Amino acid sequence: MIKNRFLKHAAIFFAAFSFLYAQKIKLGNDVLLTEHLDLIKGKRIGVVTNTAATLSNGDRFIDALLDLDDINVKSVFALEHGFELQKGAGVVIPNSTIEQIKIHSLYGSNKKPTPQMMADLDIIIFDIQDIGMRFYTYISSLLYLLEACGENNVDIIVLDRPNPLGGILVDGPILEDNFESFIGIENIPVIHGMTIGELALFFNDRITPKADLKVIKMQNWDRSKFWDELELHWRDPSPNIVNFESVLLYPITVFFEGTNISEGRGTYTPFHIFGAPFIDSKKLK
Repeated sequence: MIKNRFLKHAAIFFAAFSFLYAQKIKLGNDVLLTEHLDLIKGKRIGVVTNTAATLSNGDRFIDALLDLDDINVKSVFALEHGFELQKGAGVVIPNSTIEQIKIHSLYGSNKKPTPQMMADLDIIIFDIQDIGMRFYTYISSLLYLLEACGENNVDIIVLDRPNPLGGILVDGPILEDNFESFIGIENIPVIHGMTIGELALFFNDRITPKADLKVIKMQNWDRSKFWDELELHWRDPSPNIVNFESVLLYPITVFFEGTNISEGRGTYTPFHIFGAPFIDSKKLK
């Protein structure tokens, strides 16, 4: 009886300990809101974000920011797929509004903020979930934003987030200069092993003039862990990255986009499958 009671209490203790451990990662946006509001109070703010940019508790960062007193959000910037993440790959994003706030598209006629977009801003906050691969255009937009901030004397704060593939795995060839494009913006490998904050520091070191950049680091992130080990809320960061398994498969099957073979876009399992009408599946196996 005593042994059973001990085991029961021990199980409760370890369950509680595991829960507390799982909750102790603080994302960059959590840290900004709880420890560094002084950096943005009294400033005219632009926010680069989308609906996948959540706090560690699952709430949207933009909602938490707009709920604060004395915080002056002048504009929002939308990247590929739009603020609501409802547009497919390559679809032009129009300008729009959220709660009477202008949303500037950075995936249309302009991929880099214009001086007019920056004219009424003191600071830009960047909070976007990356997936750790060179082809993902959010990091290309980050480089353009850093350039625009440097050129227009606007400060930028990047709120750090986990790389879903951790911070140790690095793989694939490094991009050569002749093949630079919006899906390959810098000389980094396919799987780059950096967080969005680390990428910002890397990019900023390679541009002139440099942006006045501050990275709000995460707390208690273990770079050896993949996303499914972090106990954080998952929000699909783009329409065809439908779960963490998509992130694991994307570095392999995305290469089919350069061929006449489908990688599953438009199905319920994008990047999980590939095929074409002319393929003999039995022969291929």
